[in-house]
Amino acid sequence: CIFYATLFQESPIGNTFHAGITDELALYLQTKAHAIVFDSLETWRIGEGDLLASYSSILTDYFEYEFSCTSENADTWEWTINGAFFSGETVTYDFPGPGDYSVQLIVSNACDTLIFNDTLEVAAAGIEEDHLITKIYPNPIGSIFTIYNPNREIVEIYDIFGRKIVVLENSEILDIDSENWISGTYIVRIGNTFNKVVKH
Repeated sequence: CIFYATLFQESPIGNTFHAGITDELALYLQTKAHAIVFDSLETWRIGEGDLLASYSSILTDYFEYEFSCTSENADTWEWTINGAFFSGETVTYDFPGPGDYSVQLIVSNACDTLIFNDTLEVAAAGIEEDHLITKIYPNPIGSIFTIYNPNREIVEIYDIFGRKIVVLENSEILDIDSENWISGTYIVRIGNTFNKVVKH
């Protein structure tokens, strides 16, 4: 009963395994183990080194968040945030725009590994609707890139020679297929602002 209370950190009272002893004697031993061990886990330092997994996050800039591990007794920290991998006790991630994103924290020590899964709701906190920031990512671009266009402005993309190669409108999130584009610099006009993207 003492081992049960120590290992599982649960009261042994009501445990159905009696190891061949009478029900009365089993209940007596369970009650004593409960009173001596389970009611005094802190005194016996039981669970003191147990691994716990948790984190906190703060908004640092528009859609950028800083994640800090608040786990106890961890030696290593591995994060998967929106499909991107990081390691370290504190990490920063710049989300593409508002939405619900997955956050996974894996913490380990010499005795245990715990996985904590969460969904983070990212909002454009403190930004008025008509002043939401437009983002283009990744840049440099590969075969596909995304334009976050919260104000749903007309998007025009020009090659280095000034030829208009793409015109899009009325979409908040635009996934652009640039697979067949040649390497070089392109200009992305979103409303009255101009941005440069580079294709490798």
